[in-house]
Amino acid sequence: MEHFFDHEQLEVYQLAREFNREVHKLLGEVSRGHAESKDNLTRAAKSITRNIAEGSGKWKVADKVNLSRTVAMLIGMIRSLETRGAPDMSR
Repeated sequence: MEHFFDHEQLEVYQLAREFNREVHKLLGEVSRGHAESKDNLTRAAKSITRNIAEGSGKWKVADKVNLSRTVAMLIGMIRSLETRGAPDMSR
């Protein structure tokens, strides 16, 4: 697959795209009457890839510091879940 933008080469972006595909398949199986929930999940899933793309294009030091802080918090959350015996979500 040819990449046109830097963020397309990131593993996290590729996983987010895979997640979007899985959400799309899953929502195809959801019965009628859940349009609002389906829409919310679709928008949330798409938001992940958009945020990754936006974040990878940030070049200001303040933006990078904020992204580093976010990564540190996510790592802390993962470690906390691991110590509580949560299932391993890595592939």
